[in-house]
Amino acid sequence: MASDIDRIIITDLQAILLFILKGMRLTTEHILLLISATGEFIYLYFGILAATAAFNREKLELIMGHAHNTTQEITNQKIFVAENALTFVMNSIDIAQIAIQTFALVIATSNLPFNWNDVNDPQRVKHYITEVLYYLCVCNGAKWVTDSFIEGHYLRSSEAKILVFGDTTWTGITQTTYPLVLFYRFHSVHMTLKVIDKINNE
Repeated sequence: MASDIDRIIITDLQAILLFILKGMRLTTEHILLLISATGEFIYLYFGILAATAAFNREKLELIMGHAHNTTQEITNQKIFVAENALTFVMNSIDIAQIAIQTFALVIATSNLPFNWNDVNDPQRVKHYITEVLYYLCVCNGAKWVTDSFIEGHYLRSSEAKILVFGDTTWTGITQTTYPLVLFYRFHSVHMTLKVIDKINNE
């Protein structure tokens, strides 16, 4: 029964997505947004994988034992678990936010028509939407700044990720995906400003 329901939901979602994609034309900006979003998804996914290792007793003991044999120092096991729990929650929230934001930006900047005459008090609605979009711009801009100048300096010192994946593998992951993470936030600001300009000109 559950599998039948899942199959129906997936089929409906595929039909909706195909209907939307047939009505729009993906531009270079859309493709760049989708590629960079994929890079951030991958980066966050590996962060979640590393964080979940702290919730498994056997893996945690293995990590703690490996830490004593390397240059990595874990002073308190409870703090280590709490930090990884926070990483798990924050990365999960980021993935959900990126998925919704990317989908919304692709649709909003596409050639799909929207009739504001069908909306009660369109000027007021436009005002509220632009206020939310400006807030989104600030958040993405702030995330780009913190990722560029703060978090970027601590990528190599992430204890859990290095201990789970190894220094070489984690370095390869960050060097491949982190530039896309930075580009996604910067490009999102640009796309959001385009949506604001589109709303104001309609």
